[in-house]
Amino acid sequence: MPRVLIPVLVLIPVLVLILAQHATAAQPKTTKPAPVAKILIVQPQAEQQLSGTTDLRTTFEVLKGAATPIIVYSGLGGAPWTQLKRSDVEWAAQIDIILVPNGSQKLFVLTDNKQASTSVAVANGNGLGDIANNWSGFP
Repeated sequence: MPRVLIPVLVLIPVLVLILAQHATAAQPKTTKPAPVAKILIVQPQAEQQLSGTTDLRTTFEVLKGAATPIIVYSGLGGAPWTQLKRSDVEWAAQIDIILVPNGSQKLFVLTDNKQASTSVAVANGNGLGDIANNWSGFP
């Protein structure tokens, strides 16, 4: 083997190690996701029977470093959405569920932070909901 080739063969692994260390050092460090406020639905309770206009009350457990929600909406099974009003201790609203079909529904609570949301299963026992369930049009 020529004398010039031996130093080159020794130099190649050293260069590979230097490049590998540089590549791992240049990678961005992973950061922990920011904490999110936890939504606690105070009223209605899970599986509670609802009818007519229902009171909704929620509180938030704001963890250290998490942002307090600014806007909060709720909906029974989705749209229409009702905006909750903030008081000193909780967020509250009245939800009109007259036109929501009877049976099991999900009550959603969403905030301006998409990661801070929750839902609870409730039952609609609204007499007027039967009209929506059984509507077959005009005779």
